[in-house]
Amino acid sequence: MTEQIIQILERVTDHKGIRTDTDLLEEDILDSLALIELMNELEIAFQVEVQPTQVPSETWQTAERIAEMVEALRKRERKPL
Repeated sequence: MTEQIIQILERVTDHKGIRTDTDLLEEDILDSLALIELMNELEIAFQVEVQPTQVPSETWQTAERIAEMVEALRKRERKPL
């Protein structure tokens, strides 16, 4: 799942070489427009509903944290991988 999220991140940010621990916020890779695109792509790819007001900002810091959020949403919505 994390690799798929990295692929989505690289596509929406046009930034190559993102790793699971790359700090997307500190390195200014993920801006507000890319964040909106990312949420949309995550919803489509993983069939989850991302409520931005219910997601702590640090969730968007790394691909690994984003994957943890998606996994939690999938479990809550009971959608297997």
